[in-house]
Amino acid sequence: MAMIQLAAFCGLRFGECSGLVRSNLDLDHPEGPMLVIEAQGQDRSKALGGWQRVPPKTDAGLRSMAIPDKLVPQLRRHLDQFVSDDADALVFCGPRGGPMRRSNFSGIWDETRRKAGVSLQLRFHDLRHFHGTSLAQRGASLKEIMGRQGQASPAAALRYVHATPERDRDLARKLDEMVPSA
Repeated sequence: MAMIQLAAFCGLRFGECSGLVRSNLDLDHPEGPMLVIEAQGQDRSKALGGWQRVPPKTDAGLRSMAIPDKLVPQLRRHLDQFVSDDADALVFCGPRGGPMRRSNFSGIWDETRRKAGVSLQLRFHDLRHFHGTSLAQRGASLKEIMGRQGQASPAAALRYVHATPERDRDLARKLDEMVPSA
């Protein structure tokens, strides 16, 4: 599913995915595919107006980022099959065509996890942890991680970066290169 891959490889929050409109995706940008986060979907009570697209909570949430090239074919298929040509059309909708809400996404998420053979304990938000950790493993600076994930503070960014056994082994190999031969 395009939404899950976009969340995993661009570090998007659920609300950012649900608030995306067609004009937020520029798959033909001259420097490579780009994504603009300018709003998030927020499910409010009916008394407060119901579901709405609202600005991110902080200015750091407003951002543009490169999209991995390998996501483009799936995103194009998704746009062609499910999204009208209107620039303001929601990219990801619920099963009946309305806004994507956590309540109408939970069944899709359960089915996707089962098909992928991953734990049903995996939360959608864990995809942001995957993204932050993947960036760090590939040498991204803290500022770069904060920029891609829309975080205002280093402390917030570090919550999404985890030590892994693979990276520990890689670091030990790099240190091994420094040890003088006996």
